[in-house]
Amino acid sequence: MKKFKLLLSAAVLTFMIFDAFAGTRDNAEIIGYSPDGEYAALKISGIEDGSGFYYISIRFLNVFKNRFAGPKIFAKQTDDGTVQAVNNEVYRKARPYFEKFRIDRSITPLALKLEGSELRKSFKFKDKKHVIQVTEIDTGIQCSSMSGQFPGKGFSIALDSRILDKVPVPGDSTGCTFAYLIDRALYYRGYVIIIYRASTPGFEGPDSRVLFSSAALD
Repeated sequence: MKKFKLLLSAAVLTFMIFDAFAGTRDNAEIIGYSPDGEYAALKISGIEDGSGFYYISIRFLNVFKNRFAGPKIFAKQTDDGTVQAVNNEVYRKARPYFEKFRIDRSITPLALKLEGSELRKSFKFKDKKHVIQVTEIDTGIQCSSMSGQFPGKGFSIALDSRILDKVPVPGDSTGCTFAYLIDRALYYRGYVIIIYRASTPGFEGPDSRVLFSSAALD
């Protein structure tokens, strides 16, 4: 019992330290769809660790093809800038793409109820069970962080054993990633968008970056 209490105390302390020195964490939202469900508008925002500046980007996902369409539209707060000014700038630049992809910002997807572990989650839809699986891939790379060295990992993500995306060695989009986890799954017009996270070394602790994959829901 004494050993168990010591282990529990160590786990709580580790969690408190991790939480106190958390790095940059992306917040992800789907902010609209085209009426036919082909395109979704994605908003990624957060507060940058170190500088404390707000950042925001808008991406457009071709849901049917599981790939981004158009450019990544990004802006970050400066010393003399405001959050509202940064938001205004990004939405102004994104307006032509909202029109091009026929995005209706009043359309919201259905949030699916996920159950399971960080790398394997299931949900039921129309009485059928579906499984999301992230498989981590050893790369032989070592990620350096404030907490020491961690093995770098690539990944594959599958829905019902169909591989949607695979990155054996993380690149610019995920950096030197040492862990992944499944965050959310959202449904609209026969397709699901999966939001998952990559943990990378950050300035004040691990950064949590979002990734997206989409697939038809059979």
